[in-house]
Amino acid sequence: MSAEQLSLSASAEFRGRWLEQVRLDPKVPHVGFRVAYMIAHKADHQGMISQRLIEIAGHAGVQIESLGNALERLANLRYIAFERGGRREPTVIQMQRVVSMPRKRQLVPPIVTAPA
Repeated sequence: MSAEQLSLSASAEFRGRWLEQVRLDPKVPHVGFRVAYMIAHKADHQGMISQRLIEIAGHAGVQIESLGNALERLANLRYIAFERGGRREPTVIQMQRVVSMPRKRQLVPPIVTAPA
């Protein structure tokens, strides 16, 4: 496997884990996940996207106000960092590496045997 293929593979693996973590986070609303999915889909191999808000909203299928709220929420939860562009300038969004969430332990009831 070439270095470029390895980089793309790692990038795809990172995107998948990142998106799964966003999906499982109860603090991320439905619109936030739609925006996160679009970011993961459109981001380059470094996890960055640079587009105007109107374009991002169109790709995600949300209104600009909803997009702004979703970006703020994702940033507050540290899934992304973003710098809002001016009226005709692109907004730059960077996917952030996230620490894996602890898995919930599945409690197994003790085995109780009947006295013989």
